[in-house]
Amino acid sequence: MKKLLALVLFMLPLFAIIYAVYRSTAVTVTTVENGRQVVYGEPQDGLTLGLFVFASVCILSAVLLLIDDWKKPAREQPPITPASNRTATNYPV
Repeated sequence: MKKLLALVLFMLPLFAIIYAVYRSTAVTVTTVENGRQVVYGEPQDGLTLGLFVFASVCILSAVLLLIDDWKKPAREQPPITPASNRTATNYPV
């Protein structure tokens, strides 16, 4: 479950950064009407900053999630002990 979540947390920043770059390089349209200049499609700096912050938090959390597994010691299984101390033979007892 942790590996799947880490994979999702690595994919989300990729999509967020692609969308931020797409929005920041979008075509702007400037119109002048009645002495006013109106710009459509202007990049939104707050959106771009928010997407990059979101991407960095996702990457950081995915790395911490994966490092969490490395810090835990491996589960040691108790040694298998035979039911008795006798040597196994094919001869009847």
